Amino acid sequence: MIVKVAPPRRSVWLEPLLRRAWARRLGACLAVAALVGAATLWGLYEGMDLYRTRVAASLDDLLEDVIATRLAIVPNWLAAWWGSDAERIVLDIRHEDFQKLAYQRQIALARGVMVNSGEDFVPARIGQEGQRLRAKVRLKGDWVDHLTGQKWSYRVKIHGDDTLFGMKTFSLQHPGTRRFVYEWAFHAALAREDLIPLRYEFVKLTLNGKDLGVYALEEHFDKRLVESRRRREGPILKFDESLHWDDLLATGGKDGYTPTGLRGIRAAAIDTFRAASQHEEPAQWNLLMSAVSLLEAFRAGKLPVAEVFDTRKLATYFALLDLLGAEHAAIWINLRFYYDPIASRLEPIGFDGNAGAPLKNVLGSREMIEEDEGGFRALLFADPAFFAEYVAQLERISAEGYLEALLAELAPGIERNLRILHEDYPWLRFDTKIFEANRRTIRSVLEPAKGLHAYLERGGPEGLELEIANLGPFPIEVLRARSGNAVAEPSRATTLAATAPPQRVSWETIPFALRDGAQWSEVIPEKLAVEYRVLGSARIREAAVFPRPRQGALAAGKLLRGPASFRDFAFVEVDEAERVVRIPPGSWRIDRDLVIPEGYRVRCAAGTHLDLVRSAVILSRSPLELRGAAGDPVVIESSDGTGQGLVVIDAGARSTLEHVVFRGLHNPAREGWQLTGAVTFYRSPVSISHAEFAANTSEDAINLVRSPFEVADSLFHDTTSDAFDVDFSEGTIRRSVFRDLGNDAIDVSGSRVNVSSVRIERAGDKGISAGEGSDLSIYDVDVQVASIGVASKDRSHVVADGLRVSDAKVGFAVYLKKSEFGPASMELRDARLEGTATPYLVEEGSQLVFGGRPVAPNANAVYAKLYGAGSG
Repeated sequence: MIVKVAPPRRSVWLEPLLRRAWARRLGACLAVAALVGAATLWGLYEGMDLYRTRVAASLDDLLEDVIATRLAIVPNWLAAWWGSDAERIVLDIRHEDFQKLAYQRQIALARGVMVNSGEDFVPARIGQEGQRLRAKVRLKGDWVDHLTGQKWSYRVKIHGDDTLFGMKTFSLQHPGTRRFVYEWAFHAALAREDLIPLRYEFVKLTLNGKDLGVYALEEHFDKRLVESRRRREGPILKFDESLHWDDLLATGGKDGYTPTGLRGIRAAAIDTFRAASQHEEPAQWNLLMSAVSLLEAFRAGKLPVAEVFDTRKLATYFALLDLLGAEHAAIWINLRFYYDPIASRLEPIGFDGNAGAPLKNVLGSREMIEEDEGGFRALLFADPAFFAEYVAQLERISAEGYLEALLAELAPGIERNLRILHEDYPWLRFDTKIFEANRRTIRSVLEPAKGLHAYLERGGPEGLELEIANLGPFPIEVLRARSGNAVAEPSRATTLAATAPPQRVSWETIPFALRDGAQWSEVIPEKLAVEYRVLGSARIREAAVFPRPRQGALAAGKLLRGPASFRDFAFVEVDEAERVVRIPPGSWRIDRDLVIPEGYRVRCAAGTHLDLVRSAVILSRSPLELRGAAGDPVVIESSDGTGQGLVVIDAGARSTLEHVVFRGLHNPAREGWQLTGAVTFYRSPVSISHAEFAANTSEDAINLVRSPFEVADSLFHDTTSDAFDVDFSEGTIRRSVFRDLGNDAIDVSGSRVNVSSVRIERAGDKGISAGEGSDLSIYDVDVQVASIGVASKDRSHVVADGLRVSDAKVGFAVYLKKSEFGPASMELRDARLEGTATPYLVEEGSQLVFGGRPVAPNANAVYAKLYGAGSG
């Protein structure tokens, strides 16, 4: 009997699906996506734990690393698992001794800082496979980031003559406390420049049988350190920071301020890492005293940098800190110095760089110097020779090719160390863009868009004076000034100090002497330039000189900003209760400026005569009540022809001028401050009646600016230019006469004015002129003898009724003068012309309506025709 066995049954829909290639590809893609997603989530989880334990610098940095390496997390971990060649260190501490360390940790966590002493060590055994060396161990670190999680940081000292990896004292700490592989690169870069680095490696640590993973092993400071760097044994110095931390615990807070003054380098004694005995080691004792004495003398400002330090090595060290983003090593508590017993100079030792940070300000910039606690770096960079060497080193290490060569040389070591670190931290990466950005920052400081401003203070056959300010963060050497072939050199060597924002820049006036027979006539101020360079830089740069002084003397300061002077005049009466300033009837000579402050009313009555001489001016910030009488007016004049008139500014209330004569006055003219009117009202309303403005030598007999006004029954005559000039104001002119005028009778700009019952006789230019968007209404006005009877220009609109113009060259002109305003218009409802050569000029685009009928334009470029093509 034959038994048939049925094949395993498959779903009717699954079998065809599996046969399709695209389905297999889809399955593979889903598997890869799931693997990548799982790896990313794993990296995020591990990274969050790293951030929680304060090993990561910031959550943003951590997420950036995780996201940037999400596709490499698994390969990184696998490569580390197969290819890591890290040494394993075994550390054994007895239980009761370990509990002592745990107790010290709890105290430190509660305090927020850790303060160590020599009594905190406990016995231990340390070594590699099959090797156990007697040692002692304590917790290490200042801040508690060294104590979070399970990876505490330890200081290890091996007993006797034994060493581990050639070191007798070293630290074991979480790799994140020094920013992982960046710290290794920092020390490798120092070694490349023959500076003294620490041996810094990544190892695996087993503590009491428990695998704690990857640790950073950092060499400590003793003779083996300097001897490994081919240097003779000499003292290693630091600034003792114990007072700093003790005071921080006592007073609280993490910033530099303390009421005791015990924080910072100012209160720190100079300490050494091995105290030599004067009796047992007299030679080492003498070296120690030489080293300490040098550092103390420098701190006290008694010796320059070159007599205390190896200038080139120290300058190179600070420049490398800038490039590598390792400025943490420049904090005073991290400064370490080796004393070279042969050269009798101090060299820096690299320590705690936290490299790989973005550079905001270079260490030599004024901003960083002013942030230096205790001023140690300020002392360094105040030394011109040291600063020049620092700049030279910055230029060298920021030049194209240096960073590329450095990274290429370090690449194998970085790759090896990352492979070790990836076993615990597979998302880590080494981002060279940080260093490239730091290099750009350095170059921007060395080559700013502009280094200085220079103004031509004065010049002449004897030479030049330039006022110059340093704009940048570095000192600047001023080399020479040049205009074409004419060269002028500063009369003394000049270095301009930098100032840090937000402080104001500091200006210095520097005399320059023309060189090699150059003449002042060869100097073209507009082409004058200053040649300069950053102190220590090889590159000479150039800045154009502003061909004028930066500021003149504050000429207007005495008058407009100076004190009131009205109490200095014996004839002036002041009633403080009524807040009234009175000038009584009589003839009074004013031979210096009369300044009246705000908050009063100024009163003059009939029979008052004020004679302004020796260029005096009356300036009032209070409203005026000048009330003369018919036949006995108030008179303000100048017997010597120098009086500079009347100015009313921001009076706050309306002034009243009745029966007042202004005669023979000039407009105010001081260095840096000049007005156009012999009488000026600025932002001060005024009513004028029965006034006379006569024989005034000024651009305007009266000028009203942003001042509402009323003028009635007044006479304007024999003025050298305009009689009545109105700017940006509203008002009326009624029943008044204008005659024998050098220019315009009435000139309004940006204003709204009504003119009625006015007679104008013999105007040198225009009888009435409206400009800059004015609205002008004219009623019952006679203009007899003028160059132009009435003009409307620049988007102004004039409406006239009862207007008579006789003996004018041009009766009416409507045109554009300033293109920013646009065409003008004029409407003549009732107007008569007699003896006028040209009845009207109407420019294309502007409009004249005469008797209800539009007048066709009959001219182009009217303003040029009237005043010449070159007129402004």
